[in-house]
Amino acid sequence: MRLLPLAAALVALPASALAADADTLVDALDLPADAVVSATTSGLYDQSDVRAELGPIVATSEDMVLLTSGYASQVLSGEDHDLGSTGYDPTEPSSPVYDQALLEISLRVPEGMHSLKFDWYFLSREYPYYVGSSYNDRFTVVQSGALFDGNIVFDEAGSVVDVNNALFTVTDALSLEGTGFWRVSSVSQTGYDGGGTGWVTTQTPVEPGEVVDLRIDVHDVADGVYDSGVVIDNFRWSEEEVVDPKSGADVELHWLSPKSASIEGGDTVLLSGRRFTADTRVWIGGVEVAEVHLHGDNLLEASVPASPDGHPRLVDVVAANDTSEATLVGGFTWVERAPSGTPPEAQSVDPQHAEATGGDVLVVTGTGFGADSRVLFGDVAATDVELVSGTELRVTVPALEAGSMLLRVTDASGRSSGGPLPFVARTKLDDPSDHVTPVPGGCSAAGGGSAGPLAVLLSLLLAVALRRSGGLRSGHVATAGALGLALAVSGCSSDHGLRAGAHPHPEATAFAIVADTAVQAAQVSVGHPVALDGESSRGFHGAVLDWHWRIIDAPDGSESELEGTADSWRRARFTPDRPGEYLVELIVSDHRGRRSHPSAVAIQAGDAEGFRVRLEWDEPGHDLDLHLVRQDGDYFADGDCFYGRPQPAWGDVEVGDDDPRHLQDADGSADQLRREEILLSAPAAGSYTVLVHHLNDRGSLQTAPAQLTLWQDGEETTLDLEPRELEQDEVWRAFSITVPGGSVTELDEVTDHLTLGGPILNLPVDPEG
Repeated sequence: MRLLPLAAALVALPASALAADADTLVDALDLPADAVVSATTSGLYDQSDVRAELGPIVATSEDMVLLTSGYASQVLSGEDHDLGSTGYDPTEPSSPVYDQALLEISLRVPEGMHSLKFDWYFLSREYPYYVGSSYNDRFTVVQSGALFDGNIVFDEAGSVVDVNNALFTVTDALSLEGTGFWRVSSVSQTGYDGGGTGWVTTQTPVEPGEVVDLRIDVHDVADGVYDSGVVIDNFRWSEEEVVDPKSGADVELHWLSPKSASIEGGDTVLLSGRRFTADTRVWIGGVEVAEVHLHGDNLLEASVPASPDGHPRLVDVVAANDTSEATLVGGFTWVERAPSGTPPEAQSVDPQHAEATGGDVLVVTGTGFGADSRVLFGDVAATDVELVSGTELRVTVPALEAGSMLLRVTDASGRSSGGPLPFVARTKLDDPSDHVTPVPGGCSAAGGGSAGPLAVLLSLLLAVALRRSGGLRSGHVATAGALGLALAVSGCSSDHGLRAGAHPHPEATAFAIVADTAVQAAQVSVGHPVALDGESSRGFHGAVLDWHWRIIDAPDGSESELEGTADSWRRARFTPDRPGEYLVELIVSDHRGRRSHPSAVAIQAGDAEGFRVRLEWDEPGHDLDLHLVRQDGDYFADGDCFYGRPQPAWGDVEVGDDDPRHLQDADGSADQLRREEILLSAPAAGSYTVLVHHLNDRGSLQTAPAQLTLWQDGEETTLDLEPRELEQDEVWRAFSITVPGGSVTELDEVTDHLTLGGPILNLPVDPEG
């Protein structure tokens, strides 16, 4: 005997209502009255009912039949009912039968009809805890007729319908909450009891004019503890001839990830749905996909074909097998962008320097890393790049020319987001002691020079002190004298007299100060002053340092110059005068002439009117999309920059920075950063509106909080906008930016996708509907 969890205590009640009579049940099955020869029903108490809906399960027409091994009137409570042992199972006569609900119908087949079809949906609270056990409640429909005798509901392997059946694939809250077969579990590790098959269609052969008998049965097996049930609907005749009975469920197509890719084809997308099989075929925009790989029954991997006319556009996606097909309207977009997915962004490198001879291993962290990620040291590409994760790369440094350079991470087509990082390739530093340099006291940096008077005095004082203390024996006087003489001859009677080689080189550390934060890589606007700070540089024992700044890389035509502070160059500043990348280097030296390795700062400057918008959300599984619509543009059209038009041509064809760039299309996949950005470096005069569309909640029926951040003139702009909770298909019109001037107007309005004129997207379509 098995024990019930607390959440499923047995309820044994007297009959609170009579079962629905046979005529009522037959009428709910949509059978013509003249086809019914007879109908009977049996069960203990009220085990049958007629429902228009059971949670999200809705009847095809007006209503459907419910048979359950518990009380049909109390099915929504989620409680189990042990009603007692009764009846038998003709498919397995030796198996004990409990809580049987039975409907027996005799039908006369109309002339010209060769098969019978009906739909059913089996549900059970046995799932998942009793999968594979002997307590597997079952649903059977036994046919007796001229062309077939036996059970006609089963999966492709011929297995009886229970929780082990291959058709038993529905185990999510969206499909089951409200049916009574989805409840919190105190036993199952999944946290919930319950599952189902989804709607399944059975078709069986019949002979025109014959009377065919159907015995529809749902019952508990081995005991009467956990309840199961079945809804049955939509009986219809068909002229189609079939040899044997067959049961199958329509393929379902829910969404694609990513939902956009290059018009050139070749990218890989994942199709999520249900009941995919090895023979499932896929069409994208009417073009059949050549390579399709099955991953379980709910995931297909497909290689995207090229756009047939070479143009970007929104298209439908179709998945089909031998028995059914599903269409996802507006499920995919061909875009004019070489790759799909998130451009990589390098955020830090550790360490920030290496030997120029190569061979050292660095760790680069960031976002959007993939198997095609490339790491460039200046113009030199690393040949050994290991992808640790989407946020980490291990890179073996190639042989480089010594000095400061920019480090970038790009994808195979050269795309990246964010700015470059500074990096220094080091060699052995020059030793100034190799060159004789006079120092005070007649001493040289090489250790030469004559004895100074201070050294002679020190040697005499040492001898006297040792004699008075009794610590100097007769044999040691000469030794002390020799030591004093050596000090005198060496001329190294002070710090200046020591060899420079005994001191380490100073260490330079350079930062840029942006928004009161010290960083080594920053993004600012042209004309925005950049403060440079070398205060953290260090010398040996606090030695006095000199700071040497220089711009070693700048955009063509730049005339930016460095300016030092009034009393020292430990701090400096410069103002970028051209859009592009700047590399500023700091070297410090001490009073002995020793110079440090370089330290560098990377600055990426954009147009002064440029801006960057970032969308972030923290709910996995939700797909939110960032849109930027120009003043004369329309949502989801040419005037909209979003995943479907990631690089629209808005400005002068000879100016590259006046077009917006949608930097990534994040669709809420579990292993993906939930962030999208749009960058517009040199906007034309006008107004630009920022919107957020909640495209897909992945069936959760939950909201997702959208958070927006705006950068202008290289600094974050304060927005008085709280994160907005959005439901699927809602659109948040958040704010607008006016150029020139960069004034921000907060709109904070929520409307919906279709109201704004957006197309139907990610809508599954029933091919028969």
